[in-house]
Amino acid sequence: MKGLLLAMVLLLSSPLHAMSVYKCEIEDVIIFSQQPCSTQAEEVRIDYIRADELEARRLRQETQTQHARSGEIAVERRIREIETRIDAENRVINRLQRERDRDLNALRNRQAEASDNLAGAAYRQSLAGEMQAVNQRYDSLVAQRQATIQRLQTDIDRLLRQAESLPAQ
Repeated sequence: MKGLLLAMVLLLSSPLHAMSVYKCEIEDVIIFSQQPCSTQAEEVRIDYIRADELEARRLRQETQTQHARSGEIAVERRIREIETRIDAENRVINRLQRERDRDLNALRNRQAEASDNLAGAAYRQSLAGEMQAVNQRYDSLVAQRQATIQRLQTDIDRLLRQAESLPAQ
């Protein structure tokens, strides 16, 4: 009796159990038995799992799902941060363009005030050179901001590809 009890405890303590059953066909009737019932008996393996192992598997799967979701959330948050930076860069570009327009208008006003003599013509020429320099300076600043926006957009594209490769829930 103690031997049977020990065998049951050992059997139930392992999470995965396997049992061999033999399938035989005798006189067109299929029979299952723990012993081979003929020389043509086919061994069928039956696996069963204890309830606590099922719970452990469910918890592992739930944990994997939570890890995948936390990865998705991190990617979404990072994308939002990058989009915020892109918006900020666009605001800076708009501010630079307004400043450029203001500086150019001031130079145009000074050009309009120049007299119609040789000195005025030289002054207008000088102001035209200044206007060109102002345009180049602001164009350079705007181009730097646009390059930053392009880099940030590339980061978003990379994160989106990364999100697609995350395991499905």
